[in-house]
Amino acid sequence: MNKRDLKKRGCSLFVCAVIAVFYLVPVISAYAAGVAADAPQKGLSLLQLIASGGIILAVLGVMSIITVAIVVYCGLFFRPEKLVPNDFAEDLVNELSKKQIASAKRMCELSNNLVAKVALAGIQNMGKDNQVISEFMEHKSREEATGLWRLLNYLSDIANIAPLLGLLGTVIGMIQAFSVIAVEGSVVKPVMLAVGVSKAMVATAGGLVVALIAMAAFSVFRTKLQGILQRAEYHIKDVMILILAANKKG
Repeated sequence: MNKRDLKKRGCSLFVCAVIAVFYLVPVISAYAAGVAADAPQKGLSLLQLIASGGIILAVLGVMSIITVAIVVYCGLFFRPEKLVPNDFAEDLVNELSKKQIASAKRMCELSNNLVAKVALAGIQNMGKDNQVISEFMEHKSREEATGLWRLLNYLSDIANIAPLLGLLGTVIGMIQAFSVIAVEGSVVKPVMLAVGVSKAMVATAGGLVVALIAMAAFSVFRTKLQGILQRAEYHIKDVMILILAANKKG
């Protein structure tokens, strides 16, 4: 993946993150206001509980924004018609069948999909040994697939880290809650302990919510990406055969 693609992906993810922030903040605020209105006397409000989560819940909040940003990005860009368009693949095969290499190269340079990038790697190395061309195309194919999987694996990482982070927040909260006993001694009231425990459990709940969203999204997009890569492999195999056949040193 070249620097231009990385820059483009970074900009896209930033835009998705901004969208996520503008989406999550009003939703959480509206939900919190609704909870506070329905049960004003039943304990801490949702916003108070979130605020009591401290730095751990703040980190989970950032992770949730990253998760939503990746989900939005994958939803927009992990589409067969964008990454492996059938029309483009058929036109490219048609040009290569006619040995119109210059036209095929122009098509690939003007397109931004998996087949175009792999085909361009082969065309740019025409004139070399067929084995070398095959290796260049296979390397480019693996590179592009790895880039897509790397982005998707961030969701898996978040799904694994979020519950542990939530558990850490709970442990810290429990330590703080039970420290009340050490300070107050025998006169400690159960309500003092209950408030601390309820605050501590918010971290676990936050970690589980983030993990569930990330894992569900990862499962959906993993299946989608596997289908896209299988489709790309089918087209790339045809393109590679034609490029090797047209290579003068084959």
